[in-house]
Amino acid sequence: MENIKKKKNKLKIDVFSLITVIIIAVAIVLMVVGMSINWAKSVNYYDIGSDNRIISYSFFNILVRAGRGIPAEVGSAVGQLGAYGFLALVLAAAEIVFIILCDKFKLKLYKIILAVLSVLCVVFSVLVIIATNSFCDVASDNYGVVSAFGNYGSYSDEAGMWLAAVSGMVSGITGAFVSANI
Repeated sequence: MENIKKKKNKLKIDVFSLITVIIIAVAIVLMVVGMSINWAKSVNYYDIGSDNRIISYSFFNILVRAGRGIPAEVGSAVGQLGAYGFLALVLAAAEIVFIILCDKFKLKLYKIILAVLSVLCVVFSVLVIIATNSFCDVASDNYGVVSAFGNYGSYSDEAGMWLAAVSGMVSGITGAFVSANI
């Protein structure tokens, strides 16, 4: 009976760490939701009296379309966008692991690693915003050409990008707060 009690005590996590793990887990879910909903949109304007055409793309849709014969500049922008987005997501997940390690083992090394992960998560979340706006600019330059019919278009960011970026920042800030207070 004593062995069972000892094992239960070893698996315990304090309330502060548990709350921060839940906050970061919710942020990760919101990042994935942000990647799944409208990340960027294309607005094609036509002559006066015509309907405008708005097409929205999710993060994953942009990455899938990137392999289909697009100009090099757009491909580079999509590559950066994908790398920063996935890195922010992976770093947020790694923060959870190190919060639990910090709580259980109280090693200074784990606190330092958690602090570095947290800062990088915030940095990559900011880079997601920059890369998305860069993608929108490059895509507008390559695909938003004025035609003989007077058509032109532009790309802009949407709610999905903001949801993912802000969730990544919240995750990073929460991890930094934990590394300073554990």
